[in-house]
Amino acid sequence: IALLDDFSNTAGTNNALARENAETAIRAVGDGMFSGKMNVSDLSEGRVDDVEAVVVITGEDELGLSESSLYRLIVLPIVEGTFDKKILANYRDHQDIFQRYFALFVQFLTECGFGVVSECASHFVEYREIYSEKLSVPRFVDAAALSVEVELIVAFGKYCGMSESEMTIYRQHALNSVEEIMRQNSKSAKESLPDLRFLHALMQSLGTSKYNSLAANEAEYVADSASFIGFREESSGTMWLRFDDAYNLVEKFYQRQNEQFLTTAKTIKELLLRKGLSDGKLVPEGQGSCEYLKKSKKSPRKWFLVLKADAVEKFLDENREEI
Repeated sequence: IALLDDFSNTAGTNNALARENAETAIRAVGDGMFSGKMNVSDLSEGRVDDVEAVVVITGEDELGLSESSLYRLIVLPIVEGTFDKKILANYRDHQDIFQRYFALFVQFLTECGFGVVSECASHFVEYREIYSEKLSVPRFVDAAALSVEVELIVAFGKYCGMSESEMTIYRQHALNSVEEIMRQNSKSAKESLPDLRFLHALMQSLGTSKYNSLAANEAEYVADSASFIGFREESSGTMWLRFDDAYNLVEKFYQRQNEQFLTTAKTIKELLLRKGLSDGKLVPEGQGSCEYLKKSKKSPRKWFLVLKADAVEKFLDENREEI
């Protein structure tokens, strides 16, 4: 297992290299080899760069990779609040729990391994047939067929003395989770770029209630800021929005569709500025700090995301088929 820890999807030279490295690793594992060439001067010297590993990538952002690379991944969103820190702390403070667990698992494989491997082979064919009818992407069909690992855990649970009913409940819950995860992955791989998804959801959400509308101008906003999420500035053709509230609108938009918006606020702000969709201060890397938000003119001066209305409209129109 190879671990690429704390991947970042923000722009810049170093992050572009990180994204390129992630693509290389993902494609190498997906294809089973690194790309290479034979020695044409001596054809007896074939080049073999086989890859037989699993790569785990952690990070706060969606990867923002090509669609073909995303088809090689299984993405597991870590939703805040779904882990109990007290329970995790128990494993951190008593690491012998893991030692005993894996020692028992090794013993299980020692005694039952050959039979389990034989059963997994037959289960794989069965699951592949099941998921080929439910999922349209061949790579995800194969990934979902890894449900054979659920069968492995069920067999291990029974070996450890778990009851038949307990393992039946676990098995069904785990298989349902695998299927849902692969459906979400299939959908996400075909979805638009983060900035496009953000702006689409934002434009769809603005004005849908009393408190997420834009004031006609800054003076109207200042007079009753609690009733608006921002304001328009006709002279510059811009929309000024409280960024945190705008980001929350986007999250809720996708939650209502039973989807998740995983791109961090920092990444969105940077993407919008670098693509010329928002107004701010963009400086070359290493020559200072960019300003992704702007301060309003009237007191009390607050920081706002300033969107260029015409540029946003053009961007959404040009990419309407991708939404």
